[in-house]
Amino acid sequence: MKGKISLVLFLQFGIWFYAQSNINLKEISFLRTDSIINIDKYEQEISKDLEKIDKYFEMLDYSGSEKEKSNIINSISNDDLKQYQQVFHYKSVNDSIIQRYETKKNGDILSGDIYINTKNAREYYDFPYPKNDISFKFRFKKIKDLKIREFRKETQTVNGIKCFKILVSYTEIIDAKTNVEFPEFNTKEEQNHIFLEMWVSENIKTIFHPVFKIREILEKYYPLEIIEVEKEYQRKYILWNLKI
Repeated sequence: MKGKISLVLFLQFGIWFYAQSNINLKEISFLRTDSIINIDKYEQEISKDLEKIDKYFEMLDYSGSEKEKSNIINSISNDDLKQYQQVFHYKSVNDSIIQRYETKKNGDILSGDIYINTKNAREYYDFPYPKNDISFKFRFKKIKDLKIREFRKETQTVNGIKCFKILVSYTEIIDAKTNVEFPEFNTKEEQNHIFLEMWVSENIKTIFHPVFKIREILEKYYPLEIIEVEKEYQRKYILWNLKI
């Protein structure tokens, strides 16, 4: 009898230990879906974007007609947005290299492979890469005024991983850009206020995430579901594939 009790306790401890231990990711991908909440606000934002695009086409002596703009604005619907659902993939190559790429929901490739070296936080076009290969710094988003509220009693299991809810707000800073040769492409600094609901795990220890690049948050949490709500639309990232 004591032997059976000991075995049960051992198995329970093993399950608890596994649930609490760090999780190493072999593959992870997220599906991005957008949906329109306020169609009037959404059309206003598209109209603003088209005005910016017009400035770029002026130098080419081309500008879309008002009819063309109207067709673009009035053709947007939630059914249209479903056609642009995108999947963002990370795949571990070895202990320090991550392969990233993007596909449509049906698997059609949207981007070429990029390789992230997590030791030096740089991105490469090839792997293995020569010593003189071109590389780019992996860039996290620049933010300020970060606020986080934890709701540890609100939990859900995402693909076998226990998560709890957090609400996040911050201001994203997009630096101004100056182009000496083409000043018409210059942009002013932008500041966007972001509000997110996320379901996160503390057992995945990495600052590299397929769709989320806020280092201040990734140093503490790893989001497995992200919901961003603006006045005009909702953007959601849900776990699409996971191998550990």
